[in-house]
Amino acid sequence: MNTVKVKKKRTFAKWLLDVWPDILILAVLFGLMFSWMTLPGLRGIGGPDEPMRFDVVEWLYAHPGQLPRGDLPELLDPNWGSSYAFYPILSYMVSALFMNVASLFTSDPEILKLAARMAPVLFLTLAAWFTIMAGKRLFGKETGRLFACLVVFMPGYHYLGTYVNNDSFALLCAAMILYAWTIALTEGWNRRSCGLLSVGMGLCFLSYYNAYGWILFSFIFFCATILICQNRPMKERVAELFKKGIPIALITLALCAWWFIRNAILYDGDFSGRKTFTITQDRYAIPELRSKNRPSMRDRGWSFFELCLYQDPGWPHNWFVLSLVSFVGTFGIFDLYMDETVSKLYILVIAFFFIACIVLLSPFSLHSRKVRTEQKTTGAQRITVKTITRERAYSKEGFFNLCMLGALITPYIIFAYYAYTIDLQAQGRYFINAVYPLMYFVTLGIRAVCDRVCSSDLMRRLVPTLLAAAWTIAAVLNYMLIVVPAYS
Repeated sequence: MNTVKVKKKRTFAKWLLDVWPDILILAVLFGLMFSWMTLPGLRGIGGPDEPMRFDVVEWLYAHPGQLPRGDLPELLDPNWGSSYAFYPILSYMVSALFMNVASLFTSDPEILKLAARMAPVLFLTLAAWFTIMAGKRLFGKETGRLFACLVVFMPGYHYLGTYVNNDSFALLCAAMILYAWTIALTEGWNRRSCGLLSVGMGLCFLSYYNAYGWILFSFIFFCATILICQNRPMKERVAELFKKGIPIALITLALCAWWFIRNAILYDGDFSGRKTFTITQDRYAIPELRSKNRPSMRDRGWSFFELCLYQDPGWPHNWFVLSLVSFVGTFGIFDLYMDETVSKLYILVIAFFFIACIVLLSPFSLHSRKVRTEQKTTGAQRITVKTITRERAYSKEGFFNLCMLGALITPYIIFAYYAYTIDLQAQGRYFINAVYPLMYFVTLGIRAVCDRVCSSDLMRRLVPTLLAAAWTIAAVLNYMLIVVPAYS
């Protein structure tokens, strides 16, 4: 007699009990960003270059169904001689959509500007959801939520959800790609992981160029996990690569190709618009801001090491330290700093657990390893013997970790190269999308330390929850004690 197993349907109460911590994380993040963006002192400028960005949003709002050229006179900044319409403007289109919805109820310019800022709030709230889902797949519930909290409640992260910018959209795209990677890691390249990866990459092309490392390492991870990490005949692996890779590429191109084709048509073959951006800036900027009058550090004959130690008269730290401080959290138009001790404490905690991950786990091995620990007695002495067995097969986890390392390093390399060869900037937002792999390795480090320090399974489960709560409370205190007094 055949027996049929009936899958019990999960009740709403059980579902709510399971996900309420996730809902709480999203609610705290949303409330933090929303209250931040509405502070009276930020009604004019909420972040770097927001007026120039908002000019593009206002133009889109005033011209529904049209897209602006980057060199439109009404969009050119009177000092810099350029506009953000040369960059991908999809995030600004979403801000304009929010303005259109708000205009159905009011014509108050301040309300309309706040409506435009709701787009970054939405982007980072969605990014937080993808981060939570990715964290659970990588670490399980408790430690996965710690990973998510480390990311979204780092002050420099949720600060980007408080004013009109493109960085928040890039963070959403990176979170989508990361979640696609984690699905592929646990389930393989199925429809869900392939579909999410293609959408994430297509949108990432329309975000910021410094997020393109996620696209590069998506290609590497996809190819490696299919061609190298399987034991099937090579002919079958290559067939799978093309069977799944071609649809991914087509969907990606369908989402983003229009922008680059449009640029090529408008700007005489300049697909990215960057060359035309520079030409326009040199033509219309005030003399002292034109590129020929602003030699880079490389043009001045400085070494990169000298750049790292350089401290501008208006900076509280040298370039290298300031870039890390602003990555962790510098606010307003990068003129409001956390207490120096607090900033450096954030950096030290992150650095400690990152180093712990590298030292204790050696996470970049491409081969699977099995570690067996046993106690042996030799005479009167009791010793611990650790046996490490390395398998011949290649490990998807090893390639995942290597690609995460690449996604961590690439944005900083782009940022440092830009600062050294083009425009000296020390703003951590330029490499903020490295926060996901950074906190991934930090979480691995925390778990490795807990495994060695905590004596019971209960403590190993409790410590991540306590650390997540402490990190979240620190973010709320930062907002209440630093941001609110400065902008109320």
